[in-house]
Amino acid sequence: MPITAALVGQLAIANLFALAVLLTSIWRPRGCRWLLVILFTWASITNAVISLRNPQVYVEYAAFAQLDVYRRFILGPFAAHVAWLVVPIAIGQLAIAYLLTRKGLSFTLGIIGVTIFLAAITPLGVGAGGSFPIVVIVAAWILHTQRQDLDVPRDVVTS
Repeated sequence: MPITAALVGQLAIANLFALAVLLTSIWRPRGCRWLLVILFTWASITNAVISLRNPQVYVEYAAFAQLDVYRRFILGPFAAHVAWLVVPIAIGQLAIAYLLTRKGLSFTLGIIGVTIFLAAITPLGVGAGGSFPIVVIVAAWILHTQRQDLDVPRDVVTS
């Protein structure tokens, strides 16, 4: 897949968003937390809908794969079962978003989920937003170190 002006624009937006997440993790931890919740909720909905309506879009990511094992998987078993594989991923993304709204171990599990998911898509290179996943992983762990400032008010999320 050629790198087009549209793709460059999407990369710029993704990486500016990642930079915003990183900066808010340092200066406004609560804001960072909610940016991550919004990101993973949006990704969950987007991935579920696209995988059901236009699954071929995900197969096109094989062109961006930096690892041959990713490319072979995408073009092989994944291509034959896109929705069956992406919908559970979308459910996992929604679970990550929920866990990030919690405290304690649940919040930590959310941060671990962010890390695992973003590390898993990193080998898609520009298909994963270039440096986006790595920057957001760093931001998530900075956020985790500041979690004492992140108590969620009871009226926002019930126990």
